[in-house]
Amino acid sequence: MFLTLPGIDKSTLSVKAKKKAVLIESNYLHEFQKLYGEKVTEKIRLSFPINPDKIDAEYKTGILKLTFFGIDALDPAVDINVTSTED
Repeated sequence: MFLTLPGIDKSTLSVKAKKKAVLIESNYLHEFQKLYGEKVTEKIRLSFPINPDKIDAEYKTGILKLTFFGIDALDPAVDINVTSTED
């Protein structure tokens, strides 16, 4: 899965996963957030169960790539480490 996040710094990204959803958040502040104090948040509901322990996340030049490995119906949310090839 690819998501376009132009202008977002990798250090501000948070990716969490549950069995049928992925939550992407960023504390990156641009003019809108400075005015309204909101985070960038995107919740993606999946039509299939995933294993949150088997997800790779890579961020490069404004594109977040999520790769799901294996399918398992695990319930608790798990933090996903986002790597970068820019550093």
